[in-house]
Amino acid sequence: NADHIYLLLCTQGLEAEAEALVSRALADRSISLWRLPRPQLRPGFSGGEAAVTQLLMGLEGPALPTEEVSGLPGIIHVCAFVAAAAAV
Repeated sequence: NADHIYLLLCTQGLEAEAEALVSRALADRSISLWRLPRPQLRPGFSGGEAAVTQLLMGLEGPALPTEEVSGLPGIIHVCAFVAAAAAV
């Protein structure tokens, strides 16, 4: 079980590179990364031009400071789950 869970968004097709960059940036921390499956689109919907992949990052130990989270390389956007993911 991770102490903190973050939802990371990266550019679709660059998942491996984003995972490597995050792992390197947080080499001194114990992290786990999981790719979330892309949602099934309804007929007639393209999903948009700028497709993203969602990654979950589990982090053991203290939470990351806001400036460190917002500066993760290879990541477009980060959301932190406060208590909702306690049993992940």
